[in-house]
Amino acid sequence: MVKYKKIPLSIGILSWRRPSLLRANLSLIKDAKIDLYTDLFVIAQQANNSHEEICRYYNIPLKPFKDNLGIAGGIKRVFEQSKNENVLHLEEDIIISRNPQEVLNTIETAYTALTTKKADVCFLRDLENPGNNFDMTKYQKMWKVGETNLCPTLKGKIRPSKAKKTKGLGLYDPLLSQDKKDIIFKKSPLGYQLSSKNLNWTNQAFMTSKKFMFETILPYVYEKPTTRLVNGYPDIERSLNSRWWRKKNFKLLHTNGCFTHIG
Repeated sequence: MVKYKKIPLSIGILSWRRPSLLRANLSLIKDAKIDLYTDLFVIAQQANNSHEEICRYYNIPLKPFKDNLGIAGGIKRVFEQSKNENVLHLEEDIIISRNPQEVLNTIETAYTALTTKKADVCFLRDLENPGNNFDMTKYQKMWKVGETNLCPTLKGKIRPSKAKKTKGLGLYDPLLSQDKKDIIFKKSPLGYQLSSKNLNWTNQAFMTSKKFMFETILPYVYEKPTTRLVNGYPDIERSLNSRWWRKKNFKLLHTNGCFTHIG
């Protein structure tokens, strides 16, 4: 039997109204043995009996809440309930897309990047299989693949600031060869080194510290409210699609990824 070395990392899965997706998610997580080397738990907003039944079946701790505070509020709960300083946030429709060893390697890599201060945030969405509702439209309007580099389209040349903020999506471009990606996006042993100048925040499969979440991200979200709400509640992803995010030049790292979106 394989013995896993415990990683001081919490993984919180945010669930709301779709326990069937949570069941599929936890099934894959158990197969990958993630619960054997991390502090794994589920946060259920507007929790019901199905959440309790599913988590009991898979022997995963459930932290239920009767109310719903939206996406930002749910993420806040994930970080508040985490035992460790560094946290991987998932949602019930973000599931494993790689084999167990690749999942372990990816999680360890992202954790190392955070703890060695190589990144403020790490993203773990699968570059080859990002899943449903992954929109490359804005990127494709601004960039095209050249012989040796990414080249701005006519629209990208006219609107260079808009082009710059979408450039990081080139990591997901199937037309861009691996060699070019490694050069353009500064591939290191830990992953692709990016900046908040050229990649927007995503709620899907990100890892960061409690300190960064509570002292930097959430204060901005709640102190600088936006009208771009989801079901009437703040959403980190929409709030951080802003000049503030780009001007801060936060250190981002994108791994090859091991999670995909099925929602």
